[in-house]
Amino acid sequence: MTASGCNLAHLLRTCGLVLPLALQSCAPKEHVQGSVGTGGSAEAAGADAAGESPAGGTGIGGSVVVVETGTPDGGADATSSSSDAGPPESACSVTPLERIAPVLMVLLDQSGSMAQNFDGAATRWTRLVDALTAQDSPLRLLDQELQIGLTAFTSNGGFGSNPVSPRTCPMLKSVATAVGNFSTVQELLESIGPTGDSPGAESLTAVAQQLAAAGNVAPASILWIIDGTDTCEDASLEDETITTPLSVQALNNAFQLGIHTQILTVGNDTSDTALHQLASAGAGGDPDAQGFRPATAVELAAALATAVENVRSCELRLPEPLAASAASSARVRLGDTELARGAGWESSDRTLRLLGAACAALKTNPLPVTLERCGTR
Repeated sequence: MTASGCNLAHLLRTCGLVLPLALQSCAPKEHVQGSVGTGGSAEAAGADAAGESPAGGTGIGGSVVVVETGTPDGGADATSSSSDAGPPESACSVTPLERIAPVLMVLLDQSGSMAQNFDGAATRWTRLVDALTAQDSPLRLLDQELQIGLTAFTSNGGFGSNPVSPRTCPMLKSVATAVGNFSTVQELLESIGPTGDSPGAESLTAVAQQLAAAGNVAPASILWIIDGTDTCEDASLEDETITTPLSVQALNNAFQLGIHTQILTVGNDTSDTALHQLASAGAGGDPDAQGFRPATAVELAAALATAVENVRSCELRLPEPLAASAASSARVRLGDTELARGAGWESSDRTLRLLGAACAALKTNPLPVTLERCGTR
């Protein structure tokens, strides 16, 4: 067999293929011994591969051992240095992580008082619809990042004056939260207008319960836009000493369901004190929480942008919980940049969260995030 032929045989053997008969002389051999003889052939090695007996021998005395060209299990050649074996093979997996889309329900007061002017000749309603649907509206820009929905609330005199046959209150028109449904939200906004009353607490309670019942694993929040509230019991009520405690209780209940609420009011129907109480309750009792009270169309657009930015997240879904021992050796990359654990990312249960500059970078440029885990097989 020529040297090139044996090289080909070695390549085929390395790939685990059956050698043709012509190349089997280069195949690995078991240790065999031949009997001693004085006239034995000097080509005993490989003779059995051609169907001949391995009994032929060379030399003057002792045993003849057939030299192996490779180990029987396909390992390194016997002449190879043990240092060529290298370290144990490592099994690494790289998993692209799915970004979690937070839920944001815009709960919008549709009452008749929204027809009052705001920042010039335009009405509160018109200014709100314009800000929510503008080309640079955060709802439009983040349509693929957030699960956005809209609920407009009103009533026709609350429960009315006939306790035997009460009216429906609150009256809600909704677009369910979902990624990519900004156009449906816009259609609803452009199809309705100011009418009726402002059963705020009851509407908030109904929407919070709907969000909680949906069972969405993503964090959920409400942006509550009002210009004052009344109740289903008394649609003409304008006494904040009654309406504010009812709204605070509704906000507390929503927070207990895991739903954070931000408050935005247009006009001066809601006092500063009431606005702060509502904002604090919506944030779980945080005394530093602040509501939004824009006085101009520009301030309204800025307030909406801030409120939506507060909802954005840098959380990603893990395929399974990442144990502490696995997290210590895991590698997380944002695009091609590896992030440091603790400074750039953290994990809990089935959620991985980017931190600090890494989070800011993800919000600016949504590059893919990958998780690499390695283990010795």
